[in-house]
Amino acid sequence: MSYQEELWNQYKSQGERKIGSYLTERGIVFTYEKPVAVVDGGKTKIWHPDFYLDKYHILMEYLGMNGNRESAKINSYKRKVYRENRLDLIEVNVMDFKKNWRKKIDMEIQGKLESRLEDYVSKPSRPTSGTNEIQKPASQLSFNFYS
Repeated sequence: MSYQEELWNQYKSQGERKIGSYLTERGIVFTYEKPVAVVDGGKTKIWHPDFYLDKYHILMEYLGMNGNRESAKINSYKRKVYRENRLDLIEVNVMDFKKNWRKKIDMEIQGKLESRLEDYVSKPSRPTSGTNEIQKPASQLSFNFYS
């Protein structure tokens, strides 16, 4: 039995089950509730995001308590801390399941990876002596993160 199959009964919600099934179907390796160190208020803490996409180093949270004021406050705080720690986060909420949530996940993963590539390519290059290599702008680069 695979790791993802073992998780089926451990998910805390139907939404997490859907997301986990989709990630498995897409062949995206993840760890459920992987411990992640964050600095919060000057202290290092261990948080457990719902999904950690291992190959892409992206966190994913399912926000299942739409309309709950206390949950909204907690989610806003978590979002702030993840951003301060420069951790990429994808959020999926209950309303996303009424739309094309699979495409949303795919597009957000792709967007975060493309953003990293843009950031990398925009840094000044230091060619080794004797080479006249010219870097292409990121807009001229292409890649397929599913291959």
